[in-house]
Amino acid sequence: MPSGRLLRVCEGLAFIIFIPRRCYAPRVASRAPALLAVVVLIAQLAPAIPQQLRVVGYAWILAPAVMQTETGYAGTVTNVTVLVTEGWGDVYVSTYSLTQEDFQGAATAAARVVCNLLNLSFSSYNFYFRVVGPAVIVGGPSAGVAMAVAVYSALTGQPVNRSVMVTGMISPDGTIGPVGGVYEKAQAAAKAGAKVFLVPPGQSVVVTYRTVVRRVGPFRFYTTQPVTVNLTEYAARELGLRVVEVSTIEEALRYFFGYRPPARAVGKPLLTAEAVSAVESVRAALLAKARDELLSTRAYLNASRLDALARRLLNSYLSYAQQYLARAEEAGGVEAIPLLTLSVASSRWVRMLADYYLDKPLDSYANDVAGRLDRVASEAEAATCGGFLDLNFKVLAADLAVRASRLFNESARAWSSDPAAALQNLAVASAFLEEAELWLRQVKGGYALDARQAAATYLSVARTTWSYAYSVLSRAG
Repeated sequence: MPSGRLLRVCEGLAFIIFIPRRCYAPRVASRAPALLAVVVLIAQLAPAIPQQLRVVGYAWILAPAVMQTETGYAGTVTNVTVLVTEGWGDVYVSTYSLTQEDFQGAATAAARVVCNLLNLSFSSYNFYFRVVGPAVIVGGPSAGVAMAVAVYSALTGQPVNRSVMVTGMISPDGTIGPVGGVYEKAQAAAKAGAKVFLVPPGQSVVVTYRTVVRRVGPFRFYTTQPVTVNLTEYAARELGLRVVEVSTIEEALRYFFGYRPPARAVGKPLLTAEAVSAVESVRAALLAKARDELLSTRAYLNASRLDALARRLLNSYLSYAQQYLARAEEAGGVEAIPLLTLSVASSRWVRMLADYYLDKPLDSYANDVAGRLDRVASEAEAATCGGFLDLNFKVLAADLAVRASRLFNESARAWSSDPAAALQNLAVASAFLEEAELWLRQVKGGYALDARQAAATYLSVARTTWSYAYSVLSRAG
């Protein structure tokens, strides 16, 4: 069995890498165990609770919902309240009605989206939600937009427009997703006194079901038939309700608060000066390495005892390294980095092939890759992750190490049947580890970054969204 070690990327995120206890000898056919890389979310203890938390704001909103009755589904209204205090990014949900879905994911996503919209730090606040509704409420994510509206009101102090109600699933990027039971919710919204009902895009036309009774002699047969309803026309005519489709949280806030998002300049995303400097440092180091590997390998071939045919063949392989280098020099910037890594790998592969044809021992190449794998894991674990830029560098290094470990084992498995391919895998693995070491040098360290909270939030949202989408699709047939 391979020995496992934890490659910690930062507080809250790590890779588990299994490295063989012994390196394979390239001259002996062997099957090294496959390497695994698993992203592990590491639980962390919450920060210490302060003695007193200042209340930032409080708000409530009525959210239409669907409840399950003995005869099917019916619209109802739930009361969603939120209390915001100073804190550390916790979200608490208390429900005073039975629910088929967990509101936690929707509430957390709503709080995060609004904090991003207002340029506030989510980790500086705690959010306490209370959901009160009758009977058995179907669905939780469908209240996500309403929760976001309540959070916005609590954080800004602006009152909610009570003549407007909304249904929709809130996504982490602020877009509004589809929900079920829009027809029943529209009826509940109108009954509660709403004049405007906001629905997700494409859901102003819905399918509902009506019961048809057919009499045959003394018997009655009941069947249900789907009926397509233009909710905009139906609600205006029968309910006195205006139905409006909204695609984003900004559009919804416009109806509740008259919100106007600030104009945003559209252009090419810019890297920070620190990121540009780090990328340039890696590119420059790889460029120097690629040039040196190409020149030294060409000189090695010309000085070797290889016959003319073998030398010509290997020089043709070496031309790939030259091509990658030329393309990298033309591309520049971050686009050049993978090309330079491939150039280094191609040059090393040619040198390994030359040693193979000359019947030289190749153990040192395999031992070097295995040693580097362990070294990269140790350096990544020892480095302090501070900030998202460091996190990017460490994830890049960890990903390259994982890919290198897989190539290392593929090389071992392929040795007996295809030595050239085995050496190529070994060369690419070596180049990947070279690049990984360069990325690790860019990690500056600093304060500990807790990736657990963000990862857990999106995982919770994904789980809740999936289960709710499944229930919506099941009802739609």
